[in-house]
Amino acid sequence: MTGNNVLVAVVLVGVLVAQTPAPPDFSGTWVLDAARSSAVGGGNGRIATATSAWQDRRLVTTVVAPAEPGSRDTVRYTEARYLDGDALVVEITMAGSPNSRKSVYVRKRE
Repeated sequence: MTGNNVLVAVVLVGVLVAQTPAPPDFSGTWVLDAARSSAVGGGNGRIATATSAWQDRRLVTTVVAPAEPGSRDTVRYTEARYLDGDALVVEITMAGSPNSRKSVYVRKRE
C-alpha cells in the first residue's frame, strides 16, 4: 500500500468506529415502576442455560429450560433489556405461549 492508501484506510476505520454507537448504560440503581409494567400468565423456577447478545441496542437473552423436572422437553423464552427514554424496560416472552411480562424501571436518584 502506498502512504495515501494507508491514510485513507486509517481514516475510514476511524469513521466507522466513531459511527458505532456505544451499548446503553444500564449502570445505577433501578426501581420497578409498577404502573408501567405488566405480566400475563405464570411460571416456575427451573435450572436453565442462557445465552446473551446485543441486538439493535437491546441486550437479548435466550433461555432454554426443562419443561418439567426430569423432562426431555424444553421451554424457550427470551428476555430483552433496553432503554426507552429514561426507563429500563425488561420484556420476557415465551415461545409458543401467551405468557409475557414487561417490567419498566426508573433510575433511582442518589
